[in-house]
Amino acid sequence: MNIVKASLKHKQVTLTVLAIVFASGLYSLLTMPRREDPKITVPVGLVVAYYPGATAAEIEEQVTKKLEQYLFQFEEVKKDKTYSITREGIVVVNVWLNDNVKKPDIFWNKLRHQLLLAKNLDLPQGVKGPAVNSDFGDTEALLISIESDKADYLQLKQYTRLLEDHIRSVPSVSKIKRIGEKKEQVSIYFNDRSLVQYGISLQNVIKVLQSENEVNPSGSIRSDIRDVTLYTSGNYQNQIEIENQIIGTSRSGAVIRLKDIARIKREYADEETAINVNGHKAMMVSVQMLEGNNIVQFGKEVNGKLNEFKKLIPSDTHLSLIVNQPAMVDENISHFMREFLLAIISVVLVVILLLPFRIAAVAATAIPMTISVTFALLHVFGVELHQVSLASLIVVLGMVVDDAIVVADNYVELLDKGVNRWNAAWHSSYDLVIPSLQQPLLLSLHSFPC
Repeated sequence: MNIVKASLKHKQVTLTVLAIVFASGLYSLLTMPRREDPKITVPVGLVVAYYPGATAAEIEEQVTKKLEQYLFQFEEVKKDKTYSITREGIVVVNVWLNDNVKKPDIFWNKLRHQLLLAKNLDLPQGVKGPAVNSDFGDTEALLISIESDKADYLQLKQYTRLLEDHIRSVPSVSKIKRIGEKKEQVSIYFNDRSLVQYGISLQNVIKVLQSENEVNPSGSIRSDIRDVTLYTSGNYQNQIEIENQIIGTSRSGAVIRLKDIARIKREYADEETAINVNGHKAMMVSVQMLEGNNIVQFGKEVNGKLNEFKKLIPSDTHLSLIVNQPAMVDENISHFMREFLLAIISVVLVVILLLPFRIAAVAATAIPMTISVTFALLHVFGVELHQVSLASLIVVLGMVVDDAIVVADNYVELLDKGVNRWNAAWHSSYDLVIPSLQQPLLLSLHSFPC
């Protein structure tokens, strides 16, 4: 059966199918997922464990071998490519996954859970971890900075938390990370001369501070009616309680407090690093989009939350979008649509100048129909709109224009040879099926060689 002749014979069915296809392509263009770059699945992750004070040989024998033995029990792990790096105080195991693992995130989550529950590793007591890091393929959709020269880092942290609470309510938000946070700590600077004068050991002082700041279960009182849990409040509540902590007595029996032998200061953990945006002190929040969503719509929803948040912060505190993927994707798609419309208009003008109007109208109609079918198929097969797919569409746009003109020109040539309109109509496209498919086929083979 000749599908070209059948479509010409039953033109009502053909027009209905074309209308449905065009509507499907337009719906796909408006609703299909969008992002800046295609998702890159990295089949490798890191398992890191710290053992402070241990030599590389001790870590290799007591930690590395046990970790490798445990990891090799998983069938997803590629044994011949997985390797470890052991240094003083740390071991890093580079875990590679087999090619048949289609959803690495599921495995990494399972591995994290299993390592938390693993009892048969029998690692030394001083080992911290192991922890799993597998976020190498994540891309930030938005990077938002909160800037202020008057607010301190504690206030910036409060603003950042408030911003996170606002953004978290957006359904398409995936991960939210805080960047530039400075953690407060109470530092104790001991005076060696005072320690010697009072005859106090530094280790004993540390033990006293640790024992006073522990939270331990205190038991409960059981009765016939109910059980009442007991709580103790021994941990420090403020800096003054730390300063007044009794750590011993002098030879004369006088009470010695911590402030007598040390200087206590509340400060930030890391004073050497800081983030500045537009010349102002700042903290940042990175936001990732949940897979399979429209990043342009995602950006509009987050912008709505940002506008609400701006009303809750002082006027001397500013928000800036350092990375704005939704705007970039929206611009790229708009650029593609402009190029697409320009191509259609150019083809129509050229064809109208060289061919009769009705033939030119048919050639111009073929272009948007072909693009509509392409968008519909991309949506069906789960291909997102991003820089790579848009670039591919722009490349093949030239083929679509060329094919439409070639078919129309072939129709006119057949008419000039005396062929009737019916035969010229179906021969003009049917005879060029193979030549029209050769160009994209050769391009695909050139781009993806076997």
